[in-house]
Amino acid sequence: MFSLPPSVTVPNAVRFAPGLDARMSGKGFIVVEPSTIDGRAYRWQNWETPIVPAPRWLIAAIKAGKSEKPQAESKTLAEPDSPIPEGMRNDTLAGKAGKMRNAGFDEHEIIAALSSMNDRRCAPPLPPEELATIAQSVARYPAAPESWQVGFGQSPLPPGALEILPQRFQLLTATELAALPSIRWRVRGVIPSDGIGALYGPSGSGKSFLALDMLAAISTGREWFSCRVKAAPVVYVGLEGEAGIAQRAHAYRAEHGALSDNFRFLLSPLDIREPKDHAELVKAIKATDHAGGVLVLDTLNRAAPGMDENDSRDMGQVITAAKALQAELGGLVLLVHHTGKDGTKGLRGHSSLHAALDCAIEVRREGDRREWLIAKAKDGGDGESYPFRLDVVELGADGDGEPITSCVVTPEERTKDATRSKLPKGGNQRIVWDALGELLRESKNFSKGGAPLARPCVELEAAITAITPRLTCEEKRKPERTRQAITALLANKNIEHREGWIWLP
Repeated sequence: MFSLPPSVTVPNAVRFAPGLDARMSGKGFIVVEPSTIDGRAYRWQNWETPIVPAPRWLIAAIKAGKSEKPQAESKTLAEPDSPIPEGMRNDTLAGKAGKMRNAGFDEHEIIAALSSMNDRRCAPPLPPEELATIAQSVARYPAAPESWQVGFGQSPLPPGALEILPQRFQLLTATELAALPSIRWRVRGVIPSDGIGALYGPSGSGKSFLALDMLAAISTGREWFSCRVKAAPVVYVGLEGEAGIAQRAHAYRAEHGALSDNFRFLLSPLDIREPKDHAELVKAIKATDHAGGVLVLDTLNRAAPGMDENDSRDMGQVITAAKALQAELGGLVLLVHHTGKDGTKGLRGHSSLHAALDCAIEVRREGDRREWLIAKAKDGGDGESYPFRLDVVELGADGDGEPITSCVVTPEERTKDATRSKLPKGGNQRIVWDALGELLRESKNFSKGGAPLARPCVELEAAITAITPRLTCEEKRKPERTRQAITALLANKNIEHREGWIWLP
């Protein structure tokens, strides 16, 4: 389907060319899916094809009542299903991206389309990083003016018209480039003021507590983990554990005082892909003057019920829905999400999600040790980590006299050594580290050997005895390898040791 420029009118036309009709708004109707006429069902040939402005040759053909074949065949988003062999993948996908950008699509939409095309047609598929590079490269350039966006490969202009149009591309000097506005931060170095982001981690890592703590800081403009914050209205859409959300807010008030009126909660189920839910959510946020700040959807899975997270098409729809919310509300849309079975691989689901993000915060947990780190920040510092703990807050008693509790986020001291400390990965160190975590969680000994107050401890020799059988090397080498792994953990500041006792720093 095509749209007409506001100043252009054409008459209704029947079969002005073989198989083609034209209908003006308010002057007739068209039959579309899911209509059925005489037992024959109407179906979209490609429902993803956008409505684009009508080219001049088409308008002229309708007015003249006859077909004037254009010099170039009309092309849309529809693509053939033929495989794209190795050696042609980059050029083909780059060409697709360029056509989409010229038609007015943004970076997130281009990535979603490229991911789908890559999965269906490329043999073998390109890595997600290459798709992101293609989309980011193309998105740097401005989209074509609306009057040019008529379909991929077409020109709506008569010969010679380009000579009288204003210059489309502007070449910048280094000085002009340096004068362009820099990124605007909501939390300095962590999340920008505008865009789409994610906060993700495994179940039980504390990501929802961390999201609430960050929003509370943004609502007032107070520093968050020593990072400067610019105040803004915030909305938290809590779609998991609604009863627990109220307790978390209660615990925060008990520890830090009342939450700002700039902080609003929504606990009603919704689907951001549904036009009605989208419209009602935008309406509610704008009605309370909370647009332009931060909107958190916790969790992504509950905000798009029934989606197949591993399917490029489903994930593309969710990305498009999140982008549409951001476009209408402004500010940042932050998606709370889970990691997969292998937490080292990041966000659960299709890789197009990570490629579409402007920022990402990863939450990790190793035993009682928690930290969040910057997993993605455009023009920011990836990899910066910030340790924290969850402190239990008692809120009263229930009807049976049992205590009601929740938790609040408390930043841990981020010393130079702690910043450089790396959690062990693989080999004997990882086996020993995991085993020590279990022993410390079960320990009945606290504050031994000079450990901090209430810090669980375990005797060094007892730990070696308990851990040694878990190693997979030769039996006679297991005690030696266990001691070597503990020594390495001590050197890396993963554990503390004094007077024969071990504890976590």
